[in-house]
Amino acid sequence: MVEISDTGPGIPPAVLKRLFEPFFTTKPIGIGTGLGLTICLNIVKELQGELTVDTRMGKGTTFRVVLPAARTDQPVEPTPSPNPAVPTVRRLRILLVDDEPFMGVVIERTLRGLHDVVSLPSAREALQRVVGGEHFDLIISDVMMPTMGGAEFYKALLKVAPAHAARMMFLTGGLFGEASRFLDDLPNARIEKPFEPQALRVLIQQFAGGLQSKA
Repeated sequence: MVEISDTGPGIPPAVLKRLFEPFFTTKPIGIGTGLGLTICLNIVKELQGELTVDTRMGKGTTFRVVLPAARTDQPVEPTPSPNPAVPTVRRLRILLVDDEPFMGVVIERTLRGLHDVVSLPSAREALQRVVGGEHFDLIISDVMMPTMGGAEFYKALLKVAPAHAARMMFLTGGLFGEASRFLDDLPNARIEKPFEPQALRVLIQQFAGGLQSKA
C-alpha cells in the first residue's frame, strides 16, 4: 500500500464524485485534458489493485494505492527459446509530442525495452528537431495542444519533411468539428485516450512490421 497526502483545502464533493471521470478537469481550457487520474486508475486496475481517495475540507487529501502482494509459491516457468522462423520486429526511434508530461511518462514506460522514445511537450520544438535533421521512425502526436496542435504539426511536416508526416500517429481524447474531420481524411493511425498499454504496443508492432516489409 502506498499513500500520498497533502494538507491542502480538500476536494469539494461536486468534484470528488467526478474525480476519475474521463475528460473531467478543473483546469482552464487548453491546460488539462482530464485524463491523468483516469489513466492512473486503469493502470492500478490492470495490476489487480485499488485506487481510492480520502479528503476532508480544510484538512487535506490522501490518495491510496493498494496492490496485491507478489506470490513466491508459484513455480517459475522456463522462458521458451525464440523461434528462428519468426522475424524480430525492429526497434524504432519514436518521437512523442504531448503537452501533458504524465502522458510522456506513461508511453515511455509502456514501450521501455522495446523502442527508444524521445518525449517533447511542444510541437514547435518537435518540428525544429525534425527540420534540424533528426530522424524518427514514428511520430506519436497529441491533437489538442496549445500554440501548435497536431493538425498544424502534420501540415508543417508535410511541407518540410513529408516522409515524417506519413509516419505520424495521433493521440486523441475526444474530437469534434474541424479537428475530427481533419483526422477522418488521413490514413494515419489514431490512438484513443485512455488506451490500454498492450493495445499501443500491438499497434506500434504492426507499424514496425510494415516498415520491415518495405525494407
